[in-house]
Amino acid sequence: MKVLDVKNVSWTRDGVSVLENMSFSVERQSLVGVTGPNGAGKSSLFEVLMGWHRTRKGEIEWIGNPVLALLPQIPFRPMTLPLSVDAFVEMGTWSKTKKATPPLTMSEAFEVLGLEPLRNKLVGEISGGEWKRVSLARTLVQAADVFLLDEPFNYLDLGSEERVGHLLQDLVQTKDKTFLVISHDWHAMTHFFGRVILMNKKVLADGSPQTVAALHSDPKHHEWMHP
Repeated sequence: MKVLDVKNVSWTRDGVSVLENMSFSVERQSLVGVTGPNGAGKSSLFEVLMGWHRTRKGEIEWIGNPVLALLPQIPFRPMTLPLSVDAFVEMGTWSKTKKATPPLTMSEAFEVLGLEPLRNKLVGEISGGEWKRVSLARTLVQAADVFLLDEPFNYLDLGSEERVGHLLQDLVQTKDKTFLVISHDWHAMTHFFGRVILMNKKVLADGSPQTVAALHSDPKHHEWMHP
C-alpha cells in the first residue's frame, strides 16, 4: 500500500533547476535510501516533500495524510545555551498530534542509541558523532508516521552505524513506520536497505542496491559514495 506518490515534480530555486520530472512512489512500512552526488537535489527533495516549497509542476500525494518528521542534514546545535542532551531530546516529544505514535520512548531512544552516558551533558560539549545520534533520538521520539532522515550515518563510527541501521529496520517491522533516508554511505545502503533511489535532479535508477550499482557500474557514478 502506497504512502507517497510523486509524479513528474520539477522545482527551481532562484531560477536554477533543482528537481526535474521526479517520479517515484513509496510503500508504507518500508526503508528507502536516497543517494546521489552533491548538488543532486536530495535535501531539496526532502524540503519539497515536507511542503516547504511550491513546485513548478507535478504532483505530490501523501496517501492517508501521514504525519511527517524530518532530521535535517545539519541539525542546528545551540552551542551557547545551557541545554542538556536530555532536555533537547525531550523537545521531540512535545508534539500535540494524536494521529501518530512515536517509534521510540525517551528511555528507549537513549538506550538503543547508546546515549545514556550523555544524558546530563550540555549539547555544546559533545562530539559531532554524538550530536548526530542525539539529533536522531530527538527525531525518533516524535509522534509521526513517515520519517525523512538526511544523512543520519554522517560522523558515525562503524559500530554506531550498525546500531542505527538495525534500529531503522526494526522500527519498520515492529512499529509500522516508513523511512526515507539520504546517505552517501554505500556500506549502510547495501547492508540495511532493500531499495535505493539514485538521483541527480531526476531519478537515474530505482531498485535494490545491487541493481542500482549494476545499472551504474561506471566508477564516475560512485566516486561520491563512501565505501
